[in-house]
Amino acid sequence: MKSHPPPHPSLFGLSVLVVDADPVARQQTRAVAFRLGLAVASADDGHEAIAALRAHPVDAVLVALDRPGLDGLQATRTIRAQQARWAQVPVLALSDRAGDAERLRCLDAGLDGLLSSPPDAARLAAALSSLCAHNP
Repeated sequence: MKSHPPPHPSLFGLSVLVVDADPVARQQTRAVAFRLGLAVASADDGHEAIAALRAHPVDAVLVALDRPGLDGLQATRTIRAQQARWAQVPVLALSDRAGDAERLRCLDAGLDGLLSSPPDAARLAAALSSLCAHNP
């Protein structure tokens, strides 16, 4: 099987945490991230995400909005409130509603951006490349 390099050299070696309670959506996002050459971990909800970040910080978090339990907005607020090195990790929201109102809601909660779900590989690569370049 032929391996494809990531579209942006800055993505090589980055790790992401995919947080989504929907196993199909989570797998779709994981597949896109793998195709970009990212190391991928996953969590079912915000509580698992925070535990995962404590154990193994990552370069970025991709979190679904409006899921049961600790949703993406609440999880991001909790992450941002931590007194830990990983509290400023870039967090991108994934939502079926990627309009301006949803984007503002995400920014107000401390997220770094919003992508439609499942994410488009080129848009995900561009967003991660931009965000992670500022957070070595």
